[in-house]
Amino acid sequence: HQFICRLEDIVQRWMVEAVFALHRLADLQLTEAVEETMISTLQADLDHHFPLPATAEAVHQLNELYRNVPSPVNSGTSLTLATPKFHRQAYLLPTGALPENATIVRLHSAGLRPLLTTAQEQLWRLSVAIYLLAPAVADSHNTGLAVQRKVLKSIRSLKHFIGELLLGQGWLAYAQQRAAHLKAIHHLPQSAEARAGYLAFERAYLRFLRTSVRDLASELLLLQHTIVQHLEAIKAPRLDHTANLAARILN
Repeated sequence: HQFICRLEDIVQRWMVEAVFALHRLADLQLTEAVEETMISTLQADLDHHFPLPATAEAVHQLNELYRNVPSPVNSGTSLTLATPKFHRQAYLLPTGALPENATIVRLHSAGLRPLLTTAQEQLWRLSVAIYLLAPAVADSHNTGLAVQRKVLKSIRSLKHFIGELLLGQGWLAYAQQRAAHLKAIHHLPQSAEARAGYLAFERAYLRFLRTSVRDLASELLLLQHTIVQHLEAIKAPRLDHTANLAARILN
């Protein structure tokens, strides 16, 4: 009985709340206005930490700025932009630490990650409840078990999407690619293509999050609809030898 109560609570309460929460997140923190504000902030950070030397005097001043940072290589006396080897290895910036993308970090830490962590936990509980409701012995044409298998397959797919793309490998790949873009700008701050590529990357990742959140909300809603439609069959799988066609469709 407790597994049935848990299943009904997750399906009828949590899933509905999660769908609305994901849509609210997309509507408030993943809008085009937020995207443009993020790009403006990142552009200002680039201009501050990787200034473009427009004149020979500016190049000389920038070389002096780099020279004041302790480095084994300290011979940048020409009017060409010289980046000491030590900086290329350690990526030290004379203007201080380059800030993180506050928009993305805030979205992950305060908005998206708590929702996704809870979703993984609740989907795991839902799958356990369904597994434990399965009878010990079942006929191969048991329609209830076919519904259970279909639901469990959807749950596994959602858990993989959340765990790999949004919480695990996806976030790690974002951090690594962002570092690579910033290294390229550090090595060649005069490159307009390197700067534009970095900003395009940040914009694309925010749009990826927007699409992923919308997709996750849709998939949760479809899963909830499927479970509600077949809730009795999931709670009490029954033998039905006349339901061969339905079982094959659900499989």
